[in-house]
Amino acid sequence: MNEVDFSTFGVEVLEESYYRLVVVDFWAPWCSPCLSLMKTIEKVEKQGEFPVKYVKVNVDTHTDLALHFKVMGVPNVKFFFGGKSMDEFSENINESNFKARIAKNLVLAHSLKRLDIDKVVVSDAISRLETFYRNNNLLSSYGIPLIKYYLSEDLSKCYNFMVPLKSDPEFVEDYLYFQDLIRMLEIEFEESPVHKKLWAAKNSFNRKDLDATYQFLLQAHKIDAVYLDQMPKLTLLAFQYYLGEHPLNEKYSSQMNNRLD
Repeated sequence: MNEVDFSTFGVEVLEESYYRLVVVDFWAPWCSPCLSLMKTIEKVEKQGEFPVKYVKVNVDTHTDLALHFKVMGVPNVKFFFGGKSMDEFSENINESNFKARIAKNLVLAHSLKRLDIDKVVVSDAISRLETFYRNNNLLSSYGIPLIKYYLSEDLSKCYNFMVPLKSDPEFVEDYLYFQDLIRMLEIEFEESPVHKKLWAAKNSFNRKDLDATYQFLLQAHKIDAVYLDQMPKLTLLAFQYYLGEHPLNEKYSSQMNNRLD
C-alpha cells in the first residue's frame, strides 16, 4: 500500500474513488492491531481479487488528515467511492471479514450508481456477501446492501434478507424504510395524478435512474402527501434513507425541507 498525505489525498483517494473503490487504512506504528490488520490488507491486495485501490495514512505523521476525517482511534479503515467515505470499521478483523467488507461496498457502490462496476465483479461480490451473511447470521448489517441490491433485481430475495431485520431492535427502522420502498415497487398503474407519479418513480427506480426517482417522488408528495396512507411522504423519506450519503440527497435537500416542514 502506498502512503498518502494531505497533498496527495485528493488525487490518490477522492478523485480515484469516482472510478474504483478506494480503501484507506489509518494506522500508527505503535499500534499492534494496526500492524496485524495491515498484514491482512496487504495480503488481500496482493491476491488481486477485487478492482480496489489500497492506501494507508500514518496518523502520527499526518494528524491533519486523521482530524479531517474524524479518525478518533486506530486502526480505522474507510471505504471511499463517489468522492465520499461511505463505510468504515475500527477493529482488527480477519481476512474473510475484510473481504466481505469490500464486497459490501462494491455492492453498495453499484446499487447507488456511484461506480460503474463490471457485471462479473458485482456478481462475485453478491455471491461472496451472501455466503458471508449465511455463515454469520448475527451480522444483520451485511444484509442491508443485499436488500438495496435486490430491491430493483428480485423482490422475493429482498424479502428473505429483510426478515432478520424485523426482529433486531437495531435494524427495525431500516426494516420499516425498506417496507415503504417495497410498497411503492409493488403498486399497479392507476389514473390518478399522484399514482401516476408513484408509478413513474417505481419504473425509474427499477431502471436505476435515481435522479428521476427523486423528482417523481417529490412531485407525488407535492400533489398529495397523504395519498394512500401517506404513501408519497413515507416513500420519499424511505428513498432519502436508501440513498444515505449520496449527493442526490444534498441536491434535493432544500426541496425536501420545504416539503416536510
